[in-house]
Amino acid sequence: MRQHIVMTRLFEFGGSNTYLKTLLKYFGGEKTILILQNNADMAYLGNIEMPETFCVSAQTGLHGYAHLSYPSLLSNLKELFFIFISVARIFFMSLKHGFADLTISVVEPEKYLYLLCVPFIKVNYVLHSTPSLRHSIFTTYICKFALNKRKCITTVSNANKELLLQRWKIPQKKEAFVHVVYNCVVEPSAIQTVKTNGKKYILTLGHVVAYKNPAIWLEVAQSIVSKYHDVDFIWVGSGPLLEEFRTAAAAVSGRIKFHGADSHPESYLASAMIYYQPSIHETHGIAVVEAMYHHLPCVVSATGGLTESITDQYNGLLVDPFNAKEHVKALISIIDQPGVCKKFGENGYKRYKNLFSFKIFKANMDAIYLN
Repeated sequence: MRQHIVMTRLFEFGGSNTYLKTLLKYFGGEKTILILQNNADMAYLGNIEMPETFCVSAQTGLHGYAHLSYPSLLSNLKELFFIFISVARIFFMSLKHGFADLTISVVEPEKYLYLLCVPFIKVNYVLHSTPSLRHSIFTTYICKFALNKRKCITTVSNANKELLLQRWKIPQKKEAFVHVVYNCVVEPSAIQTVKTNGKKYILTLGHVVAYKNPAIWLEVAQSIVSKYHDVDFIWVGSGPLLEEFRTAAAAVSGRIKFHGADSHPESYLASAMIYYQPSIHETHGIAVVEAMYHHLPCVVSATGGLTESITDQYNGLLVDPFNAKEHVKALISIIDQPGVCKKFGENGYKRYKNLFSFKIFKANMDAIYLN
């Protein structure tokens, strides 16, 4: 495979870091040039365990969002100038590395989308999050005129693809250039388990933000721990609401814990009994795929791409994201039936192998990059 430029953001913890590890394995570290959006991201390089010879730099000053819909002609011309400069910077970077392909991995819809216009190179815009209802007119223009075999968009679930097509008003004749490649897991060579003193626990991974539904999570956790003396709840992840809910959980029970960020969440997955994801919406959910790899039964919201990972009554249970009683009932049904817990976990691993393994990921990416 030829040289490849990957533009992305790094975080202390989260699915975008996991996805980057997968990309590095796919492209090969020695052939990948990693471009970070700012210098602050450099602090998190250790969380993705890159080889020392890896080529990485921060490209600050690139224009973020292209609107070109200001009332003032001068403002539009000024923005167009910044867009042109950014496109030129990426083009010459690609030229320097032998017309390297470009992959833009983003969690902020529309950011850097205009880079689909970089000439003479293959560009894949990978979107991990849900596009908002409002969008720039220029976004629709890009999708209408720039998308082709060498300029494509990739997202992580069919549910998110449908939202993209609808919200960005992508013409039917361009739908073939919007791909779905499911998240996968780079299988760890060794896994350390978290010490639990013989207690079972229900695990959630992710940033503590409103759309992950921490309020329902805490209500459900409180109900379950009041019924079972040997079942705890653990949420691993950072986020803007972490301290608020950490304090609230501590006031309720010492068995409901927000552990903060951890760059090696697989140690928690290896020790957990059930994986629980009550998100209000989710594009796909790398953490759910990781849970399936670790043979965990999953209780997740029936929303977005989560329903493409979890089949109700096969490898877990689907619940209404706003119905706490339904969540409690689902979790209890698994806790009280060890046979069902084991069966769901085994079925989840089978589904992981069939849909979300690196082998499947590689085949789907090859269809994009090698054709």
